Amino acid sequence: MKYAPWMFGLLVMAGCTAPLPIVRPTDPVAPSAYKTPIAENAVQVTEAWWTLFDDPQLNVLERQALASNPTLAIAAARVERARAQWAAVFSELAPRLSADGTAQRFRTSRDVATAPFIGGQRRAIEDNQFSAQATLGWEFDVWGRIQRSTEVAQAQLQSASLEADAMRLTLTTDVATAYLQLRGLDDEARILEAATQSRRDALRVVQLRYDVGVITELDLERARTELANAQADAIDLARRRNAVENALALLTGQAPSALRLPRAQPNKPLVPVIATGIPSEMLQRRPDIAQAQAQRRAAFAQIGVAQAAFYPQIRLTGAAGLASSDLVSLLSAPARLFALGPSISIPMLDGGRNQANFRAAQAGFEEAQANFQQRVLVALREVDDALSELAHRGTMAQAQQQAIKAASRAAQVASLRYERGAASYLEVTDTHRTQLAAERALAQTRAAQWIATVQLVKSIGGAWAATE
Repeated sequence: MKYAPWMFGLLVMAGCTAPLPIVRPTDPVAPSAYKTPIAENAVQVTEAWWTLFDDPQLNVLERQALASNPTLAIAAARVERARAQWAAVFSELAPRLSADGTAQRFRTSRDVATAPFIGGQRRAIEDNQFSAQATLGWEFDVWGRIQRSTEVAQAQLQSASLEADAMRLTLTTDVATAYLQLRGLDDEARILEAATQSRRDALRVVQLRYDVGVITELDLERARTELANAQADAIDLARRRNAVENALALLTGQAPSALRLPRAQPNKPLVPVIATGIPSEMLQRRPDIAQAQAQRRAAFAQIGVAQAAFYPQIRLTGAAGLASSDLVSLLSAPARLFALGPSISIPMLDGGRNQANFRAAQAGFEEAQANFQQRVLVALREVDDALSELAHRGTMAQAQQQAIKAASRAAQVASLRYERGAASYLEVTDTHRTQLAAERALAQTRAAQWIATVQLVKSIGGAWAATE
């Protein structure tokens, strides 16, 4: 037995040894500039950034979405849950005091060795017991377990709040994207309506020429085919518009039958030039990156919680109250009782559980660190993608305008040649088809410019800014 104290000491030391060191967080270095040059004379993004498009209908839809979309209600509920969880963990830093009372009638068994002998034989004890006492419990956070747990909960609360900000930004950009898609489809629909009417007029002319025997049936059928194709394209556009309108209804918290948007006016929404700043500013503005940082802080603090499990837990416990077998004498001085003193719990043999939890916490932090770095790279790519899209779409729009002019002139020339008998109707249909394709391509490019502007706003984090 003389080695018992030494063995006890070794076991205590073994139980209190935590693996070190802990790898601390590192932040990626942001580049000095974006790959795609930034346009000059750009405007700063405001909180209600969609007003930069100067479209009253879009403003109404955004307000409706912010007021009624269930996604934001889900995010708000998550924030409240995280706040309550943080308060519960924080409460562990304070002493705990509880009070309880009992009143009971009891009888012991006479068939046990502790039963008293009365008259030469064991007898049962039957009596009353009344008690009232307060109990105190307080853990001394010597190794920071509770403090680290509080940091975990606080970081999780911040993460939930930032997630709500990110969801709000995503919602507003989704609404704008869907609405501007609808605007683009309306522009195409106007182009197709004009083309359909032109083909209907052409068919009447061709029908008259066929009736008098100037042309063959082949030209007549070609004219009918062009009209039918234009009508089919218009029906397909209506189908696509209905799907986009239904998506807007969902985003604004409405049933599809409750939202029927009129066709947008021909005037084009503005295409604002958005100021992006430098990459380091963007990384501080995006709520999803700030959320990834909060998740990384939570994972790092979780390592501290796992590390504290290797060390003893020291508590102060106490109780004070009254106990008596007679209710009348419960409040008398002899009925008083109390107990007060520290206690210590030392981890010794746990089958490797603490080591496993510590390794799991380290792996969780490494995952959060990698996720944060990945989120930063994705953010940088999204900004450059949006800038590149805007730059190239602008150049495309200029080229397509020239193509429309040339195609329109070619269609006029082909129609004159056909009327003079110098060209077949196939030449006419080809030139008109080319003109229609060029006009629709320009409308699609303009819609893509609007949507790319929205994506740029989203990629730089909107008007959100991190606050400590």
